[in-house]
Amino acid sequence: MNILVKLSCNYSRCFVLMLTPILFLPLPVISQTAAASCAYVVLVMAVYWITNALHLAVVSMFPIAFFPLLGIMDTNAVCTNYMKDTNVVYLASIIVGIAMEHSGFHRRIALLMLLKMGTSPRMLLFGVMLATMTISMWIMNTVAAAMMIPIVEIGRAHV
Repeated sequence: MNILVKLSCNYSRCFVLMLTPILFLPLPVISQTAAASCAYVVLVMAVYWITNALHLAVVSMFPIAFFPLLGIMDTNAVCTNYMKDTNVVYLASIIVGIAMEHSGFHRRIALLMLLKMGTSPRMLLFGVMLATMTISMWIMNTVAAAMMIPIVEIGRAHV
């Protein structure tokens, strides 16, 4: 019986996540105004908050993604209500860095670096610099440098 309660709870959460945007979709489709699109985002956020279908921190970031996407406000105007736009970019880079670390991508980079560069200290340093340069093309330099710490530790443990 306890298993059924857990399964129904997980399925109801997915049900709310999938059904809520579809249920409120006629609002911005029929009335194609910025106010209707804003009401759509607010109603979806309210349902997610009330049902706790998503974590509150995730739901509170919905306007950053959906207001520019739906043409309600531009990105700078939305982000200044939260924080400066550079801080939002930094936060997004940290999230990407955490996701890379959570998925084990940093281990793959370290092992690939060891495989391709060998165990020579000179080549390992070049490999770390090359990996940092490659990663910093997509995320901020400070996050890339912080992400290199586990890569260097893994590389040092395998040598």
